[in-house]
Amino acid sequence: EVENNSVTIQIDLTQTLEAQRKHYRKSNKSEINKLRKNSTIVWSEHSEEDINEFIDIYEETMKRVNAHERYFFDKVYYNNLFNSTDYKTQLVFVEMDGIRIAGALFVFCKNIIQYHLAGTRTDYMRITPMKLLLDELRLYGDEKGYKTMHLGGGLSSSEEDPLYRFKRGFSKIECEFNTFKYIVDKDVYNKLSSELISDKSKLESNFFPLYRA
Repeated sequence: EVENNSVTIQIDLTQTLEAQRKHYRKSNKSEINKLRKNSTIVWSEHSEEDINEFIDIYEETMKRVNAHERYFFDKVYYNNLFNSTDYKTQLVFVEMDGIRIAGALFVFCKNIIQYHLAGTRTDYMRITPMKLLLDELRLYGDEKGYKTMHLGGGLSSSEEDPLYRFKRGFSKIECEFNTFKYIVDKDVYNKLSSELISDKSKLESNFFPLYRA
């Protein structure tokens, strides 16, 4: 079956820069302009030091929002991202007064830029430096001929969801996030689910694949 999970946000990079920016929330425009004056963008060369610093910023963010353990990744995961030959992964920081206050990982594949992982130092949350990072990547994508910058969604498609509201401040273009569910071997699938799920009440869950619930 095909299941509709949520709504995600994208920026149409085939539009003119002016048309793209018209989608921005008014407050974003002034905040980005101020950030651009007071901070700089650093495009990482993916050194061990840079990767470790990003992981530190990212995990500080995940702990701050009490994220589920599945949002924490080991070093192998990051190395696989940077070493893949199927797509390009780029790490970008915002730096202010010599301190890297925010960072994000973007994945480039065909005509799409995907906003993947990001984090901001707690002491700098108030100035929302991630807004500058997204605007910078939008400009980069336009310059390099990418067609779409996909920001993803939030936990829900409600303005009450802080993450969704943050992304919605950059574009009004919404997409459906659908999952295609197909079980190749039902006997093996059921066996795995029964063996790997200790809490049997979860066997009634709609999570897919169930054995990873």
